[in-house]
Amino acid sequence: MLISEFSQKSGLPIDTVRFYIRKGLLEPSTAMLGGSRPYQQFNSRHLQIAERIRIGQALGLSLHQIGALVEEHRSGRLTRQRSAQFLREHQRLLKTRVERLDRLLSFLDSKIAWLEGAGDEPLLEQFMTDVE
Repeated sequence: MLISEFSQKSGLPIDTVRFYIRKGLLEPSTAMLGGSRPYQQFNSRHLQIAERIRIGQALGLSLHQIGALVEEHRSGRLTRQRSAQFLREHQRLLKTRVERLDRLLSFLDSKIAWLEGAGDEPLLEQFMTDVE
């Protein structure tokens, strides 16, 4: 499939597809189709990669991190064990972010309660102790 069909099937704008190609996240094959200018051709494997990029972004991974994982996959180094290790590390990071957000929500709850006339004014520092 050509870039327009790939864009439609993947749900990615054509500019995003081109950006991913420049970043090395997608590597379509090229073919000369009736002219001197090569066309980029995509297949179902590229659709799978696009879906993995979306999942990675939803998990909060940077394109750099996603690119490193794509490269590990292409080179055959991304084993199930390596994938599990990476996901555990990222899971710990997300749990730390969740704990931080929970503390910020508690601060906001206390601040709103104070503004509505209950208790002493809370200080952000009281809610932001480091998480191990």
